[in-house]
Amino acid sequence: MDSGSPENRIYPRSSQIEGETDTPIKVDYFTANELRMFSSDDPLYENDSDDAFEYEEYDEYDEKSEVSSNVSYDPMAGLGDNVTECGGEICELHVYENRYNSKGQIVSLQVGYMDSLSYDTGRSPDAALILTRHYDTLKALTHTSLEIQSPFMKKTLKEVVKHYPELNLNATGNIIIHSTPRCLFHYRHELRAFADASGDDDIKEHTNFLMEYMERALRKEIHNYHLLMECNSEAPGLEYMDLWMAFRPGDLLYQKVDGEDTICRLRSMAFSPTQLGGVQTSREHWLLVTEIIECDGEDFGYTMREAKIIKYDGYCPLYDLEIFPLQYHAQCDTIKRNLLLRGNKYFSLLGVHHRYYRGIAELTLSNGPSFRSGYYPPVPEVFEVTPVGDSLRRSV
Repeated sequence: MDSGSPENRIYPRSSQIEGETDTPIKVDYFTANELRMFSSDDPLYENDSDDAFEYEEYDEYDEKSEVSSNVSYDPMAGLGDNVTECGGEICELHVYENRYNSKGQIVSLQVGYMDSLSYDTGRSPDAALILTRHYDTLKALTHTSLEIQSPFMKKTLKEVVKHYPELNLNATGNIIIHSTPRCLFHYRHELRAFADASGDDDIKEHTNFLMEYMERALRKEIHNYHLLMECNSEAPGLEYMDLWMAFRPGDLLYQKVDGEDTICRLRSMAFSPTQLGGVQTSREHWLLVTEIIECDGEDFGYTMREAKIIKYDGYCPLYDLEIFPLQYHAQCDTIKRNLLLRGNKYFSLLGVHHRYYRGIAELTLSNGPSFRSGYYPPVPEVFEVTPVGDSLRRSV
């Protein structure tokens, strides 16, 4: 296999293993100019059998690990020392794989063409990004995780994104993105704009490198998004598995409830497979957790709601879904204006009011929770009156 010219490769110093010569281990490192992204769905990786490491050599690795384990060391070394956040300042992507060896132990190996193996506990402290693939005992890929070590990338994410489901952006340590890097795609324009406006060359370089990773890892999805969304202004839509790309947490969603226009805000979106652990659960769907503003009779607060998008085949316009982003509705501005008027009227009805109208009314009782202390008021305190033929639901 052609591993490239020497000037494009870094040859780290090998560890001395008993019975072997001090032969350098040839490992591929990836720079901004030579970015070889190893995403879990990378067809180039799946078909690149020449670059794939023969993992059947676990037994040989076990023997070498036992030899290396005889070296004395202080397990308490470093305790009590001041730990400072450093490293991650080199724009490189280092790729690791967590696999089970013949003894059922998880072994972390750096991916690349290797002449021999060495046990490395350093985990690439200077690399800006570390991508790890996780495999089960049957050697099937379960998930991937991207560890962001770069202080410049972390600063940009904290300033731009601030909050995103399942991401702890306020932690002092590294930021870890599991599986699909949705956050990077959803905030791609804002991240690039922040880097360009920062005036800091390091922030710009590292942010662009992070965006290059995202574009490579999602190149297939981004291609479909460009064709079906950006180049399809009349009926923007997506295939089922790519729906997350149009649903950014924090965006307003449109949904008809009892024949009335409603708006909610998306908090999270998770894929629910047909089977979980080999057990049939339910129909495959996307589960959306949303929030709306409601009144318990005394106070206003947020109430969580759930919505499902059942699996469909092929392409589907967004406006054909039961719930979709408000910005893709043909009458987006009109709906916003009408619902603001209705919301103001809803707010004005807080307290005791005397109302009358002509026609048949439907009385709906509700045991809504109190937003102040979790108290559930008696049934008569909260109820809704929906007059037939009137699109406005009145709350008293």
